[in-house]
Amino acid sequence: IGSVTGVQTCALPISASEPDFATFLTNANQVDIDALLNAHIVTAPVSTAGASVTAGDVASDGGSLLFFNAETGAAPTVDGIDITAFNIPTTQSLIHEIDGVIEVRDSVVDVATAASLTTLVANITQVDASQSNDLAGTIGAAAALTVFAPSDAAWADAGLVNLQDGSNDALLEQVLRYHVVGDAIQAKELATLTTVDSLDADPIAISVDGNGVITLTGDAAGTNETMPEVIANNVFAVNAVVHVIDTVLIQIGRAHV
Repeated sequence: IGSVTGVQTCALPISASEPDFATFLTNANQVDIDALLNAHIVTAPVSTAGASVTAGDVASDGGSLLFFNAETGAAPTVDGIDITAFNIPTTQSLIHEIDGVIEVRDSVVDVATAASLTTLVANITQVDASQSNDLAGTIGAAAALTVFAPSDAAWADAGLVNLQDGSNDALLEQVLRYHVVGDAIQAKELATLTTVDSLDADPIAISVDGNGVITLTGDAAGTNETMPEVIANNVFAVNAVVHVIDTVLIQIGRAHV
């Protein structure tokens, strides 16, 4: 840290926030320690502007996105962890004290696997085996993404059997790409938007009801066939935020095979 030229930002866990942190630092190998510590460092000044922080994301030195959030009347957070002290200056760093430890995150595919989104992972693997576009590689190489991840129950819909039987993988790939947005958007920000664009620039309209439930109403022209609800949000991967949805998002004509 001391040898870096320019201003850095460090998110430092307070000692009482994670009792096992000191044990980890004592017992882990150096590679794992470096990875964890780099997840807390940004090679750029990130000021919280006093006691507030703007929702958004920034890449850590460990290569993963750090997701900042701010709620009126509540402590700002990074990756869901409270920022308890702000803008502590050093010679070349700006320190924010946090009440927890930022985890080293996995790829979208690994995160989906851990979240039991097994059919989504199987479908990505299936299309990558038969198509030449390497969807998993595209997702993994992107700087920042949002993934709307259908649950296993969503993929079990009887109307989607033919789509997933191996004979329509080009169409299945289109459907999968429709669930990926080329920017990392947390749920709070998502709820303020009316539309986002998929990887192929297909618009996805968004609505929020009085209870804060986010629904993807398909494209802005209203030609979607399904209207999934977000049933779990802000699952963080190394380069993406994942929102689990209860229905596969399909446009008219895309999955009639």
